[in-house]
Amino acid sequence: MHFLDESFWLALSFLIFIYFAYKPVKRSILNSLDAKVMEVKAHVLEAENLKQDAAALLLKTQIEIKNLDDLRNDILNTARSDANIITQIRATEIEELLERKKQDAIESINQQQIKAYNNIKQDFASLTMKLVKEYLKESDNNKSSDIEIAQHLLKKEL
Repeated sequence: MHFLDESFWLALSFLIFIYFAYKPVKRSILNSLDAKVMEVKAHVLEAENLKQDAAALLLKTQIEIKNLDDLRNDILNTARSDANIITQIRATEIEELLERKKQDAIESINQQQIKAYNNIKQDFASLTMKLVKEYLKESDNNKSSDIEIAQHLLKKEL
């Protein structure tokens, strides 16, 4: 092997080039890798922050859903209570109305009974007077006039 051979100088030049190029290339590769690592860490940190935000939002949403469920239950219970109160009030009003109608019907029936009784009484009295007059006219035993008989019967009636 000859030291002045061009292959030797070419190999030696290449090794020197590699030696001098290794540090800057190594530095740029390491810088590039460090930048990529920092970028990945930033993405991981951002993802972690998003995960924490999502967890907080989920917790907040679950609390709001529970509050809405409680509010819905309160509204339903209030509505049921109000409906029961209104139902009781209406039932009481209907019962009072029915009682008034019953009393009115009983009063009307009583008044009709009194009218019917008075009509029957009048008809009976008239018929009785008519029959007594006819009897007295037919039986000539009585020396009283018709007017006296009528007045006598009317006095007894009262």
